[in-house]
Order: sequence, then structure tokens, then C-alpha cells
Amino acid sequence: MKSIKSRREELGFTQQTLSEATGLSLRTIQRFESGNKEPKGHSLNALAKAFNINPADLKRGFQPIENSKEDEQLSISFINLSALGFIIFPFGNILFPYLLWKRKRTSKATDKAGRKILNIQILWTLLLSMLLIIAPFLDNRLDDSMPLILIVLFSMMVINFIVILYTASLIRKDQLEFFNLPIRLI
Repeated sequence: MKSIKSRREELGFTQQTLSEATGLSLRTIQRFESGNKEPKGHSLNALAKAFNINPADLKRGFQPIENSKEDEQLSISFINLSALGFIIFPFGNILFPYLLWKRKRTSKATDKAGRKILNIQILWTLLLSMLLIIAPFLDNRLDDSMPLILIVLFSMMVINFIVILYTASLIRKDQLEFFNLPIRLI
């Protein structure tokens, strides 16, 4: 099966004329040609009609991108290590891994591991938030020289740092079945 780009060029269409012939946006045509998006539903039917082929034949030309094991491991490692963003940016432990996960979840393993990492970080953030809310009330009852809120914050940061490093070591060993938590938020 020929790619959309080669079929378009074979028929003498420009991206703009194909866009007009199908009623699809130029950006959508560009995404299909780059392989970043697979045509489905209306888009698939419109392209098949413009190319005068069966939609099933056109669909067969789109095979999911298979990542090598090394690419998957690297993507998962980046997603995990980006959670260290909590050190410099509030909620960076969720934002940075989420953005990488959205871009890199082309394989089932990367998607699954990325979800686990995000779940861990979301749960850690929720727990930290609850402890920071409770700490000032408990601080009045304790007579320590250091405020309890700082102890909670520092302790939780150390715990998250250890979790991220432990997860990184498991990823390096290709043990992607880590932290099977009963709670799934993503």
C-alpha cells in the first residue's frame, strides 16, 4: 500500500487541492502524511473517495509505529525522571511527565508505564497537600524548634526523590511492572 503522500503526488494533487477535495483541513492532511495521525471515520472515507480506492485498502496502509525496546525504555525513563520537576516547579512532578507521556505513548508499554508514573505522582501530590494542610494544626500541639510543616515538606520531597530513583533503577533493569497501585487516576 502506498502512503497518502505518494498516492497524492501520483494523482497530481497538492496538499491544498487534496484538502479541498476531501473537505479536510490542510493541517489534517499534513498529519496524515507525516504518519502522526491515522485517518478514521469521515476522514478515512473522504480520502478513499478522493483517491478512488476502498477505505479498507487505505486503512491497511497505516500500521502502528513499533518502537524498539530501547526507545520504549528511554521514553519511560524520561517520563519518570521528568517527575523531578517538583524540585523547581510546583506540580512539575505531574505536568512534565504528563506532557512527555502524551507525546511518547505510541507503544503499549510506554503508555502503561507512563500512567503508573503519573498515578504515583498524583497520589504523592495529594498526600503532600493533605499533610501540609494538617501540619499547622498539629504544630501547635508539638513543642519543637523546627516547624512541622518544613519537616513534612522535606520528608515528602525525600520520599518522592527515592521513589523516582527506585523506579529509574527498575526501568534500567527492564522491570516495567512496578508500583501496581489499586488506585488509578489516569
